[in-house]
Amino acid sequence: MFNSKLIHSLQARLGLAMAAILALAIVSIGSSVIITQTAKGFAAAINQAGTLRMQSYRIVASLVPAAGEEVLSPGVRTRSLVSEFRDRLASDRIQSVMQKNPSLPVQDSYRLLVERWESVLAPLISEYISQALAAEPSRLSPDRLTNLRQAYIAEVDPFVDVIHQFVRALEVEAESKIERLQLIQLIVLILTLVVVVVLLFVRRDLHRPMRELLATAGAVRHGDFSVRCSHPRDDELGQLGAAFNLMAADLSHTYEELEERVARKTADLERSNRSLELLYTVSRRLSVETFDEKVLSQLVDEVGRLIGARGGAICLGQPGDEQAFRLATTALSDLPADDLCIESSDCVRCFGDGNAHMIKPQSENGAYRYSTPVADKGEQYGVLLMDIDEASSLEEWHKRLLDTVAYHISLAIQREQQLSQNRKLALMEERSVIARELHDSLAQTLSYLKIQVSLLRNALPQAGDEKSIEILERLHSGLNSAYGELRELLTTFRLRLGEGGFEAALEQTVEDFRKRGEINLVLENRIGNCRLSPNAEINLVQIIREALSNVVRHSDANEACVSIDCDHEGRVTLLIEDDGVGMPGVA
Repeated sequence: MFNSKLIHSLQARLGLAMAAILALAIVSIGSSVIITQTAKGFAAAINQAGTLRMQSYRIVASLVPAAGEEVLSPGVRTRSLVSEFRDRLASDRIQSVMQKNPSLPVQDSYRLLVERWESVLAPLISEYISQALAAEPSRLSPDRLTNLRQAYIAEVDPFVDVIHQFVRALEVEAESKIERLQLIQLIVLILTLVVVVVLLFVRRDLHRPMRELLATAGAVRHGDFSVRCSHPRDDELGQLGAAFNLMAADLSHTYEELEERVARKTADLERSNRSLELLYTVSRRLSVETFDEKVLSQLVDEVGRLIGARGGAICLGQPGDEQAFRLATTALSDLPADDLCIESSDCVRCFGDGNAHMIKPQSENGAYRYSTPVADKGEQYGVLLMDIDEASSLEEWHKRLLDTVAYHISLAIQREQQLSQNRKLALMEERSVIARELHDSLAQTLSYLKIQVSLLRNALPQAGDEKSIEILERLHSGLNSAYGELRELLTTFRLRLGEGGFEAALEQTVEDFRKRGEINLVLENRIGNCRLSPNAEINLVQIIREALSNVVRHSDANEACVSIDCDHEGRVTLLIEDDGVGMPGVA
């Protein structure tokens, strides 16, 4: 696990390299300090050991008295030199080196030097000094001194060799310390180079991915979220690159969502603007322009183009009506442009139960038809139909728009009905005024003439001129006929379409003629939701009254039928049939 972490972790590798550099520095400095401290005094010790050789030969030189010199003088000088030799042999320079460097060759050579001095040379020189410095000169033996001198001189060269060995041991030890220091420095240098090489590899693994990360970050900062880091390793930068790629992907997804939301909001605003513009157009046209088929057809076409419908229509009627009146239309998908419905049952399907609903197509190539009620305050006036390709293509805002348009159409229909009612009332008032004028003028004149004719008849003798009597009868009959026709005319002008409207007026007219004769009258009113002007309604009622009056007076019929019908184009058909004698000359 440690090796894997070391291989894949830049932090671990950098930490290890820094630790290695620190350790190498500590080892290098520490070893230098230690070796320097242990090597301190070697030069002095070597110099001091070198003086031992010189001191040994000085002692030899002191053993031979100069010409004319007494024997006592060399003994004193020799004793002084021996004391100096002992001091140099046990000097602090040598002892400090011996204590700090317990090297076996140095210790052995020093021990051998001391032993050789103490066991061989020191006894000889001590005896020589004691003989030379004897209190009684008579006891001084020249031969003995000579022998001692010869013996010491014979041992000096081997002793000097021992000193040489000691000096050599010190030199070797000093050189070994220097070589050891050089070796340590060389090893540290090599390891430092290795660490530097490792750092170069780490720098390569760090620099290239870092540069790529910086370039990728710069691209992302400028809005390019498609860039990705390609560092494949499982180290910190690789993990950072993977996290950066994930962040870039999230940012790209977030920006795409934001762009989609902005696009949707923009589309919604555009739709809202178009919808508001359309509603404004609908409201303005329905309130300002003439309420006719052309205006409504244009509105239906504009609504259809906005919601993507094939076509549409406005039909007047109520739920349950067998047939509706087509107020306006555009070419619908599965029907000819001049024929909206296939059969009367289609009106039931389109009106439904008074609620907005979808109508399935009747053929494979047909379209779905969406029916929106044209209603206000619980009163329905008709439906707004729209043909669409698929039921799912009609969105909620389409339905809300259709509801609003249908509501404006219902308000326009209400306003049109109110205007029609006002025109109807004005027409009724005008006809009433005409009826009063006729009654006050022509009717009174005819009544006066009838009275005068009656007086003239009474004034003529019973056996008067037959021709005069015949003329008088014809005049009386003509006045009666004119007076009857005037009464019919007055009745017609006084005809009012009450709250029941045109249908109630038809029922009342037929009922009046039922009471006037023995004819069985039947009314078949299928005018439905046909839009008629007030003049047309009055004219229809008047035509029916005239026709029924002729039937009652001239046909000698037992039964008669009044049938009135209106198709979806607004064409009215009036048919009056009876079982009477018919028109003269007609088979």
